[in-house]
Amino acid sequence: MFIVPGERIRRRTHESKIGVVFICSLGGEALVVLFLNSLALFALFHRLVLLSEVSK
Repeated sequence: MFIVPGERIRRRTHESKIGVVFICSLGGEALVVLFLNSLALFALFHRLVLLSEVSK
């Protein structure tokens, strides 16, 4: 199936618009909290990995 580049770009912008609307409907605060939680989890996981590397 051949898609014209313009059509592909239009479809992608349409999908990103849906994503933005979805994020807005979720609420900015909820998104920020999720983002901070994932950062904290990543930092914790990174620290655990470093500790396990040191203890070897």
